[in-house]
Amino acid sequence: MLPSRTPKVALVGRTNVGKSALFNRLVGRRKAIVEAVPGTTRDLISGIFEWAGRKIEIVDSGGLAAGDREDPEITEAIQRARTRLIKESDVILFVCDGKSSVLAPDEEIARALRHRTDDTLVIVNKVDHESQWATATAEFYRLGFQEVIPVSAAHGLGISVLCDKVVSLLPAQISGEPEETEDFSLAIIGEPNTGKSTYLNAILKSERATVSSIPGTTRDPVEDVLQMNGRKIRLMDTAGARRNRKVKESVAFYSQRRTLDTIEEADVLLLFFEAASGLSRNGLMLAEEVCRNHKSCVLVANKWDLVSGAEQGKYRAAFYEQFKFLSHCPLIFISAQNGKNIEKPLEEACRVWRAGNTRIEDRMLTETVTSIQKNTAFGERSRIKYATQVSVSPPHFVLFTNQASKIPENQLQAIRNALTVCLGLGGVFFKLSLRRGKKP
Repeated sequence: MLPSRTPKVALVGRTNVGKSALFNRLVGRRKAIVEAVPGTTRDLISGIFEWAGRKIEIVDSGGLAAGDREDPEITEAIQRARTRLIKESDVILFVCDGKSSVLAPDEEIARALRHRTDDTLVIVNKVDHESQWATATAEFYRLGFQEVIPVSAAHGLGISVLCDKVVSLLPAQISGEPEETEDFSLAIIGEPNTGKSTYLNAILKSERATVSSIPGTTRDPVEDVLQMNGRKIRLMDTAGARRNRKVKESVAFYSQRRTLDTIEEADVLLLFFEAASGLSRNGLMLAEEVCRNHKSCVLVANKWDLVSGAEQGKYRAAFYEQFKFLSHCPLIFISAQNGKNIEKPLEEACRVWRAGNTRIEDRMLTETVTSIQKNTAFGERSRIKYATQVSVSPPHFVLFTNQASKIPENQLQAIRNALTVCLGLGGVFFKLSLRRGKKP
């Protein structure tokens, strides 16, 4: 028996009707950015909620008829993604604003969904009191759909009725289907306009994230699942990060906050930057966050085709010389736009993830460290007696020495560098601690 896929429910509607608020209510956390600014959501934001024993994927989309606020390039990309979402979804939640009448954009959406009347629910949001339900929903029946459900996403009213109706419209569940879990999560980070969303779409072979030439197009983290070489990887595209002094508006602030939260959540990070311009101050800020959180990382120099042949040969050595604290991270050159070498970052990410989750036997680790010590300029009295690994992801190694406080930082760095090479920990920001004593 083949396992069934997770059923998909789409949220569609014009701008500022509360789609993102309803999305956050269903998934149980503030995942999509909610602002009283039309067009805040641009990408397809997905999450999982459970109801009546069913796991359901809910996808929030950008508002239709965003108007003149959006650049035509962004508006066209949003419309393409939304059209594909409607086609792929099992149930459509057509969200309207209960505090206003039926507007022209609502009627436009209704015409686009006319072929889905059997599995489309009209959700009248912002109805904050049950006494208003009948009067608030009456006008929306003229959109031509049988089911009109009043809710208040802000206060949680009507949500249980909505969920019951959604489950009744879903395809039958196959009994005994196996529970699928991700092997690891992989986040794509970088400053704005470095090609992160282009790369995500290229890897997934679909227009999952909105792409334009305008910096800051991505606002919410965009997630999807990729099957690769028998592994299930949860991919997360993030908003381009800027230094705090450049983050002024609330939408940009929350986008940046989501990016930093994603760095903490992810198992492995792909740090994107433009090859021609190198790692900027914004990119360096992200690299510092990666180091501070001890996250495994792969460096991705995108738009490699724009670097001259003369510069390509000496690029790697010059980069590592400039950013010595990243010298243990693999550096991959790609062109996401042309599809060149785009599989390589994922292959390296799988290797780095395995390395960060490998537990090394104490005997092997101690022999490795003592061998390193013999080739390092240690003082006569400073000796490491024993080494052990106390955790994985990130790996944490504890070295027991007779004089822990007297080992200089440069000697510890020499040990870190040697351990990276000897244990194959390239790309892994592992922890290294010293304790005074012998074998515990």
